[in-house]
Amino acid sequence: MVPQEKPDSKQEDVVRVPSRSPRSPESTSVSSFCPSEAVDAYERTWTPGTEQSFTSGESAEAVGKITVEQGKRYEVDPDPSPADQDIVSPAAATKSATRRASKYSVKDQQIKALQTASTNLRSDNIWLADDTRNKLTAYYIDRIPRLMSCFDSLENPFRGEIPQLVLSSELISDCAVSLSAAHLSPSMAEMRNVVARHETSAIRGITSVIRAIRSIVNGVAGNDDSPFSTRLARKQALLAAFLLVITTSWCDASATNHVHLHGAKPLFRAWLADQRINEFDERPLLLNREQSFIIGAMAFMEYLKSIVVDENLSSVACLRRFTEVANGQPIYLCPWTGFSTPLFIYLTETMIIVRRKRRATLLNRAKTPPASTAEPDEGLSRAREIYGKALNHSAPPAMSVPDTQDPTTPIDHLFAMDTIMQLTILLELTLAFPQVAMEYYPNLQKAPDLKLEARRMSLDFAISVLSVVPRIPQHSGCNNLIPIQLISVGSALQASAARSSQSADLQTWRSLVVRRMDWIHQRHGVPTVLRMIQVLKTVWLRADESDRTRMDSSGSTIHWMDIMIGDMPEELYG
Repeated sequence: MVPQEKPDSKQEDVVRVPSRSPRSPESTSVSSFCPSEAVDAYERTWTPGTEQSFTSGESAEAVGKITVEQGKRYEVDPDPSPADQDIVSPAAATKSATRRASKYSVKDQQIKALQTASTNLRSDNIWLADDTRNKLTAYYIDRIPRLMSCFDSLENPFRGEIPQLVLSSELISDCAVSLSAAHLSPSMAEMRNVVARHETSAIRGITSVIRAIRSIVNGVAGNDDSPFSTRLARKQALLAAFLLVITTSWCDASATNHVHLHGAKPLFRAWLADQRINEFDERPLLLNREQSFIIGAMAFMEYLKSIVVDENLSSVACLRRFTEVANGQPIYLCPWTGFSTPLFIYLTETMIIVRRKRRATLLNRAKTPPASTAEPDEGLSRAREIYGKALNHSAPPAMSVPDTQDPTTPIDHLFAMDTIMQLTILLELTLAFPQVAMEYYPNLQKAPDLKLEARRMSLDFAISVLSVVPRIPQHSGCNNLIPIQLISVGSALQASAARSSQSADLQTWRSLVVRRMDWIHQRHGVPTVLRMIQVLKTVWLRADESDRTRMDSSGSTIHWMDIMIGDMPEELYG
């Protein structure tokens, strides 16, 4: 039965999927130019104290109007429950446990704190009108955490901690303003200038911290009293790099620079050292709230990077330790991975392997020899390990998962997202390595055409994913994290892989994917999602053309990464 998605209403989804219930005890499992160039240009022309305001009062007023309009897209915030406002010190929640919160109280309090502190924040810089800067910061508080997270409450550090850092950290303040301006830039062209200026300022701060780290690593004598040499500076620079990655993708869907992702890696390794975490130790480690958040965020960053950059598996070796959960580990929800950080790490490795294999396939078609023959063997071996891990994966017991404190995204949605991640890994590896799938599914050994049977199995995985998707309603924050999985799933919806009983429903499944992507675009309002839909439609167009000229079932499937590598080398961010 084909699921029929509906806009938000009180009606239930019409599909009933025979799968596990997360609560059941039987559950199983940007700027338009390169920021580095902006830094160079800025350092050549910038003189302290000479900055000029480049947004008028009218622009500030326009930001306020756009904020109101953008607010119509989203649901009002529900009553928040008392929760941590500090990922470092969860005990801080005790002080606020007696406060009764009403609608918008959290946002109102954060915005009021911003207004109170605005006279002291960046008083030496006048290149952006205070009114515009404050409105953009308020826009971050009001909109951005819900847009870029799978849940929005004080349990989310982008809601709980970052707004506090905006008041005390010039670096984080630059990132918040830049992120807000990036989201407004499709409807307000002048916001691109705001993005460029604040992004440039943030890059200069991050670069100073990275230089301080390199000086320490290289044993170069430096100023130990420098504000760039502290643990706090390194942590804030890492958070800033995370925010700038999202800024770049929101502002320019065709951006190809990865300076922020590359910058995050040494900052993450420095943070691991500050936490006394040995990245080469494979033993499971008990993590606190901050560690769970930052490791999850870094896993998400590497996941994004693996889709658009050719890498080796060694590039994410520092994360592999965190695929194993220590006994007694409390679950701390991450706004970018939910409780599925291990699956995000496995999916990252999967994308690295698949991208390299697709690249090698394209080179073979062009009769260009691959650079190395050792890498495919490494990829096959790791693919076999990941396949087994994904196949045997089971979500944690529902009773061990804390509430999101966001009624629009209950934990049931996180369980659905976990299943989508698991099935996407199996889909991609089955398609790329039929011989690996054959080891776990003996019936494939008897198939006369192993590749064709693998394509059919991938289609089965895709339909299974699309049967789970309706469990995530339109208003759920989990929609923010599944666009790339939808591209992967949609790419498998090809007639060459369909059995006769599935062919009639193929277009309906495709329509479901596009409709869900359209919903996500309406929610975000950024061009990146439209580029994702364009990639998917290009896959279908080429696959259908190939099917019309194909004489039999032989031939390879059209993969979405072929389009990414050959035609659209842009960043795709969920």
